Amino acid sequence: MVVTPWGDSESLRDRRLTPGPGASAEEVANNQRLRLFAAMVASVAEQGYEATRVADLSRISGVSTRSFYDLFPGGKEVCFLEVLEAILGTTNAALAAADDRAAEWEQRLREIYEAFADMIAAQPATAAFCMSEAYAAGDAARELLDRSTAALERLSRARLAESPERAQMPAEMITAQVGALQELARTRLRSGRPEEMTALVSELVDLVAVYRPPPRQLRLATRAPSFEPETAAAPDDAERALRGLALAVAENGFAGTTIHEIARLGSMSPSTFYANFSDKREALLAAIDSVMTQLTAYALAAFRRSPGWASGIRAAIGSALNFLASRPAMANLLLVEIYAGGPEALHWRARGVRPLAEMLDGAPTDTAAPAIAPEAIAGGVAALARAQLLAKGPGALPSLAPICTYVVLAPYIGAEQACDAGNGDGRARLTADSWPRSKDVAPQRIKWAIHLILSRRSATADDLAQEIGLPEAEIRVWLGKLEADGVIEQVSASEAEQVEWANIKRHRWMDGDDWAALTREERRESTASLARGIMDDVDEASRHRTLGRLLDEHLTRLAFELDELGWKELAEVHRSAYYATEEIKERSTKRLQESGESGIVGRSVQMLFEMPNTDDPVPPAADD
Repeated sequence: MVVTPWGDSESLRDRRLTPGPGASAEEVANNQRLRLFAAMVASVAEQGYEATRVADLSRISGVSTRSFYDLFPGGKEVCFLEVLEAILGTTNAALAAADDRAAEWEQRLREIYEAFADMIAAQPATAAFCMSEAYAAGDAARELLDRSTAALERLSRARLAESPERAQMPAEMITAQVGALQELARTRLRSGRPEEMTALVSELVDLVAVYRPPPRQLRLATRAPSFEPETAAAPDDAERALRGLALAVAENGFAGTTIHEIARLGSMSPSTFYANFSDKREALLAAIDSVMTQLTAYALAAFRRSPGWASGIRAAIGSALNFLASRPAMANLLLVEIYAGGPEALHWRARGVRPLAEMLDGAPTDTAAPAIAPEAIAGGVAALARAQLLAKGPGALPSLAPICTYVVLAPYIGAEQACDAGNGDGRARLTADSWPRSKDVAPQRIKWAIHLILSRRSATADDLAQEIGLPEAEIRVWLGKLEADGVIEQVSASEAEQVEWANIKRHRWMDGDDWAALTREERRESTASLARGIMDDVDEASRHRTLGRLLDEHLTRLAFELDELGWKELAEVHRSAYYATEEIKERSTKRLQESGESGIVGRSVQMLFEMPNTDDPVPPAADD
């Protein structure tokens, strides 16, 4: 027996009207329609949308197939859409009615979500019908579902707007919040535990109450990458079939995809496909497993390369979103069409997410985040990525990295540090983990921070303020001083033309008090940053075949062992050479400006550094 909003499935045949003149044609038609509505929910609960046939609906409801087509000339899909629209309309009305306008915002939100949870618990088959199986019915069903989700988002946004501290919550965070609620429900429905939803709602609202709007604008610290068109090229037949599946589903949807299309786009014969998979559903599960394995590998590697936990989360999120952007068809499969694959497909995705969720094991333990936070956050981020892909396409996924990082981190480290991490890129440099956020930061360290950032890329005063963690007004003062010293220059306006970009004009020799004021880690990072720039230049010159083209090109490498006096003498040689090079550069620049000629673009590299004794163990990081 399946319980539906129109009665349980076993009673439907008994509810047939008695033949005769007592009932009007309209009453008979309405009776049959409601019985068919209930039969649709029951049949989909038992065998899924795709396997449901009109004959099944007739058997369960007791309505003849002829009468079915009289009521629904468009067939099964039209009936399904009417059932879905009726359920969603009732649900939206019930949620709106649960809103107690006399209560505070948090209680109002709690009551709305509890009403949602109560419906899940009371009607699990109907809930699964809407939240899982409906996606197999095509775009029209998905549009109905998305409109219903948007209505719930509006209710949530209105409640948060009543709290002065949360009134400016970004729309993306509302999408994640509602997405978390829905994913919690899907997981409980899939595992047969819908009754748990009411208790989980309380924890979810507690989690929502922890969040505040980001204290500063969240945006990418670097440009989003671009990728080559996706193909089915792969090292073996099985993986090629999976990529062919993703490409076919992107064109036709999962329900409309055939083995022939998969084989064609995978550049193989159908027999080769069947040698690896028994049907497209088995291939779907394998594709989910494959893409999640690859995504996890990229994300975990990025996480482990990062110097701190928060920056590692940012790096992992950025890497995962970049990977999905590079594989648009797989992203569509994983974020959109997966729901058409039913509960089993969602289970495989949830299983693939587990290694990523383990990254939260490194979170601070003394936080306000409730126990449900990791699962809710994962569901919210997935919902946000799906919404972005549908609205703007897979190429826009990387731009979500800052807000997704904020959603993940804010309950654990607070809005300020989460915002800092979101606006970074997770690499080993100044981050919320490493930059001292004291108001008494030494002036030499502020100059070093600006110098270090601008040695990598141009940036606005606002960019620098966010990354370093000091007020923009203070950063502008330092920019003015450094520009007056000839260290940096204003180069161009940003695309929004809000502020001027600042860039390195020349590298200043840091010695004496400036260099001594830095910690060992900061000196190491400054040197490592310059070394990375040198290697980038060498790679660029190698690709363009300019290495070795000029006869007076100079590149040497000398190994030596010096006493302290010898080291100081060699350091002075490098220092003198640096300033001599700067003077030559300035004179040459003036001559080129006067003549209007083009010059020789080049690099002059000087490096003097201590090498380790190979017999000594690698020491731990230290600041002394």
